[in-house]
Amino acid sequence: MTGAKAPAPEAPDDTTLVRAAMAGATWAHEEIYRRYVDMVYATTLKLCPWTAEVDDIVQEVFVTVIENIDRVREPERFPGWIKTTAVRCALGGAKRLQLRRRLGLVPAAEVDYSVLISPVAPPEERADLLRLLEALKTLPMDLRVPWSLKRIDHHTIEEIAELTGQSRSTVKRRIARAESELAQRGFGGSREE
Repeated sequence: MTGAKAPAPEAPDDTTLVRAAMAGATWAHEEIYRRYVDMVYATTLKLCPWTAEVDDIVQEVFVTVIENIDRVREPERFPGWIKTTAVRCALGGAKRLQLRRRLGLVPAAEVDYSVLISPVAPPEERADLLRLLEALKTLPMDLRVPWSLKRIDHHTIEEIAELTGQSRSTVKRRIARAESELAQRGFGGSREE
């Protein structure tokens, strides 16, 4: 019997939550979704800017997380584990979508990036951010992903390498190429690591 009927503790920490999910507690699966859906959605939207597919990828992330919850070795590091799952599902989804588009099986769809920008941001800042996000859409996925993880989400090179399953040197090289291409489009970039 699973822990489906047991009541959820009030605001459990990640370790308690993951252990309950490993034991099959339905409330824990639901709480994982509630707690992390915004982060997974934002991560997926930044990496995979196609509205319809974002919802499918977010669903894939949570199915993958619940099916593989027993693989979490350090429950206290669960947020990183779920973000890695989100990044890898987004990359896989984007690659599948690009192939289908090249074959003419899926029409191009646009995304409303304004949902990623705070509604209280000053209008000129919102406009600049929207221009940057539109420019990012023109970058190849292998450049956009590490650049976004570094410059938007503020991950370290080591974290990006772990999230994407790439070497540190590959991550650095791709961020530099992305910054070069963005600079050609009028966006200056910080070069600090």
